[in-house]
Amino acid sequence: MKFNYSLHSWSFYQLQNFAEYKAKLCGIPLTYVEPKNTSKECSRCGNMGIRDSKKFVCHSCGHVDHADANASFNITLRQPINSNIGQLNTDRDVSNGSTDTPRINSL
Repeated sequence: MKFNYSLHSWSFYQLQNFAEYKAKLCGIPLTYVEPKNTSKECSRCGNMGIRDSKKFVCHSCGHVDHADANASFNITLRQPINSNIGQLNTDRDVSNGSTDTPRINSL
């Protein structure tokens, strides 16, 4: 029971940082895509379908799939949303100035 609590108490940000770290360590490129409507958009024709629990149905082309599988295909087909591909959050923070250090504002 204690393991389940610790597993489910991770924040998504922390999980993202772990995945970024491991990907960089192994030399695996990492990109981010906009996940909005990925499980409602048809991965075959691109039209909006209907997601009902775990089932996806597209009335335009007749495609039927598991909603999560359909979403994964859509995520694969989408373009990255940032130009900092392969950078960790900490690398991006450093390139934009440290978020820990107070800035001195000149008047």
